[in-house]
Amino acid sequence: MNVNSLEYIKKQNSDIQKPQLHCLKTLENIAHKHNFSGIEYNNYIHRATCVINHLKGQSNMVTMQAAIDLDAVFRLVEAKQDVTAEFEQTWCGWYDENGILHENWFILALNECLHQNKIVFVLLDLYNYCIYDIESTKDFDKNSHETLNHSTALIFFPKNKTEYDVFYFNSHGNFQLHTHTYDLYVTRKRSKEIPVPKVDQDVHVDGFIISNLVKMFNSEISNYTDQYCKLNYDLSNKHNYYGTNLQCVDPNGFCYMFPFLIWYELTTNLYESNKFDDVSYRVTRNSGHSQKSYRFNSYHSYLCKNEFTHVIFLMMSKYFPVVQEMYLKHTTQSLTNPLVPKRMRSQNILHPYTGVYEYQDVFYEIMESALRFNGAEQFHRIINNIVDYITQVEINMHCDQIMSTTTA
Repeated sequence: MNVNSLEYIKKQNSDIQKPQLHCLKTLENIAHKHNFSGIEYNNYIHRATCVINHLKGQSNMVTMQAAIDLDAVFRLVEAKQDVTAEFEQTWCGWYDENGILHENWFILALNECLHQNKIVFVLLDLYNYCIYDIESTKDFDKNSHETLNHSTALIFFPKNKTEYDVFYFNSHGNFQLHTHTYDLYVTRKRSKEIPVPKVDQDVHVDGFIISNLVKMFNSEISNYTDQYCKLNYDLSNKHNYYGTNLQCVDPNGFCYMFPFLIWYELTTNLYESNKFDDVSYRVTRNSGHSQKSYRFNSYHSYLCKNEFTHVIFLMMSKYFPVVQEMYLKHTTQSLTNPLVPKRMRSQNILHPYTGVYEYQDVFYEIMESALRFNGAEQFHRIINNIVDYITQVEINMHCDQIMSTTTA
């Protein structure tokens, strides 16, 4: 197939002589037309991963799509019932090397892939993730709300022949740490707060969901087969992204693009060194800009060491100029410099189970402020480039062929 890479399209669209940006409304219409965010397993994004995976010859990573209904989980929590069975009933879909869609219980499909020593990337939809107020001028809609779904990702990465590390990505980053109750939808005008069950300490909603999913697998898989791997997961930043809230740049509901971006980077650059040439930086506020080059190891090497947050920031540095400039400088900044404010040097742990130091959290908040200032324009360009990439004629044609195959 004659397909331009995302990097090529990014370079073409950055050419100021011939701007290629669609307006956000047009991008939303394209996404709606192609069913980018559909909850069905044969949605366009999922089919595109199959096509691109075949194009890149990536045979050691399997892409799945699964969903967890938080409303169903927290109704059990409210009734003080065990949630294991709810997670055990999780269903999933994935494409094989021939573009055929398969569906099965998540626990069984995942175990089969782990048994084959595959890296598994899960496009994880969280149904009824939160409640948002309806914006309307109609009297009937005043003080009304609806539930909102959210797209996240899980990565199952082989540690050895019998164990896998689990990594969880939510674009909300450190913002999720402040959510210890779930807003249960009752009616269009009523909701009920359900506290996350406290075991040894307060846990945030996402941490409760993913911990119980992993716990279910480890406790129940032996009931299905004698051949299985153990999943390693905890609530620390070694297994979760608690960095800057990237979602702050997206008021239009493109949250599903972040998991796709991470998937793309792992598919195309998993074993490659990460090079950043001619990065602009300033030594002081009054000095001019200078250029500096950075080089980092591969994503694979960092995942082997459970440096998950570092991996995410390296990925985002390739697409967000503000992240690149701030994070690459942050990684080389000395914490012993007495001129750096105390909070930006503090190694106090803010959240007991996360392993996030105060100086890291302060940096994440500063970066969020910078993203809120000019990150929306950069995110607009990212969405534009991804849309142009996955709707290329060749990719679109093969996605349509996959659709006709799976619905025959």
